[in-house]
Amino acid sequence: IATVWTRFESRTGYDALATSGPARLNADQDAFYYRTAFGFVTRPFEVTDGLSVSLTALPQASGVWGVGGDELTNAELGLQEGYLRLKAGDVLRLDVGRREVSYGEHVVIGAVPWHQTGRTFDGLFARLTPGGAEGAYLDVFFTGLDEGLSAGVASPFGAGDGYFAGAYAGLGNWLGSGELDLYTLHTVRPRFTDPTTNEESETAVTSTFGARAKGSLGPFRYRVETGLQVGRTAGGGSVLAYHVDAEAGVALADGRATLSLEGLYASGDDDPSDADQRAWNQLFPTPHKFLGFTDIMGARSNVGSGVVHGRFTLHPKVKALVDVHTFFRPEGPSTGYVGSEVDLALKWMLGGGMWVWGAYNVFLPDEEAFGDDTLAHYVEVQLGYRLRP
Repeated sequence: IATVWTRFESRTGYDALATSGPARLNADQDAFYYRTAFGFVTRPFEVTDGLSVSLTALPQASGVWGVGGDELTNAELGLQEGYLRLKAGDVLRLDVGRREVSYGEHVVIGAVPWHQTGRTFDGLFARLTPGGAEGAYLDVFFTGLDEGLSAGVASPFGAGDGYFAGAYAGLGNWLGSGELDLYTLHTVRPRFTDPTTNEESETAVTSTFGARAKGSLGPFRYRVETGLQVGRTAGGGSVLAYHVDAEAGVALADGRATLSLEGLYASGDDDPSDADQRAWNQLFPTPHKFLGFTDIMGARSNVGSGVVHGRFTLHPKVKALVDVHTFFRPEGPSTGYVGSEVDLALKWMLGGGMWVWGAYNVFLPDEEAFGDDTLAHYVEVQLGYRLRP
């Protein structure tokens, strides 16, 4: 298995917007980013009757090109994926270790494949497929997010730790057509006393209940995903937030073109100073897939947008993308329209798992919202290769 790519990025106009969040982090710059992950998956071998085991190992080096002859330095090498898989026929499998996790369109959990590092989780992952390999499935997982251990500090068991667990069911194959997913996801940070400050925090639990549907009716396409969050914050406040993302479109020219309209809304918090949490927690998505490639809008929280999507097949190996976004902030001290974005991209599949990708993206800010109306431009050109069994 392998994922190898190099991408040139150029950002201009970001400094003028002077916002907090991603626009400040992605200041005016140009750089070459890289991702090189190369590993293996062993063939399953039988442990006992009906039970097999396999191993996946995927070391990765990633970052910004800048290791030259002037320094005796090698790019850092880490483990992107490494897990043991136990399988009981086509009905049950258990993964133990580090692995990528993604569902649907990556709205709540995604691998962030466009990023030079990407996202993985450490933990236990079980999949039950009652109808066999092609049937509906139920995933149950438990992962660690943060280890609260501090060097040289005596910490009580679990102090500062964070966990992420959940169950995700894909029921579409039982319905005969389309996709239907139901899920419940939970982030937990247990109560503990900070040994350095003696401050005590409450147990913080956020539970997310969501559903996703996707399908087609002749040339018409639809997709909708929604979620509700409830729980308690570390400060003793309540959590109550929600989001919805819906898209409807039509396939034209024998499927060579698709036009669609999308609307999304993620709740905000009208009083961030109190302990209650009303802003949607986006969890672990691939966010700029939905909020524009420039990444200026930041996380899917306290945001609404309308999007016009165009997808075009110019050649069996060449596809074009056109997205036009408009954004607004629904709650908080500053509400209303904040800007628009246009994304243009081409992807050429060269064959054998290799591709070339190029994109030009421009963000048109509202002067009242950003304090400046300077256009922000983002350009990227990428050459990549992917092999995945």
